[in-house]
Amino acid sequence: MINCSFEDCEYKLILEWSYGLAIDSLWLSVCKIYDNFSYDNCKDIFLQVLYRVLIEGKARLACGDFLKGTILEQIEAFKVAWPAKDDIDESLFWVTNEGVSWVPGGLVWLYEDGTEIWT
Repeated sequence: MINCSFEDCEYKLILEWSYGLAIDSLWLSVCKIYDNFSYDNCKDIFLQVLYRVLIEGKARLACGDFLKGTILEQIEAFKVAWPAKDDIDESLFWVTNEGVSWVPGGLVWLYEDGTEIWT
């Protein structure tokens, strides 16, 4: 018997597949679990998962240094920067077809022992 709600089980699975890895692994995990959802639905779910990861203190966002602003402001920066489906390089989530990084920051995973994994 599974002891978690449907959404919590999906979230836990996404974390299991992504913890300690680059931000594209989070995207790929969302897309794998929600493979019958539209691109825009997967984008919304990704942003919700990212928000939850950040609010729970499992990771922070950084680009050279930790991003400034509230978590909601950081999530909004992703929404604003997010390219159209046809503009994302399918092999590298965080890069456009022109080879330009569009993500405002990458993940820095935080562990209970104080270890930080910068991706």
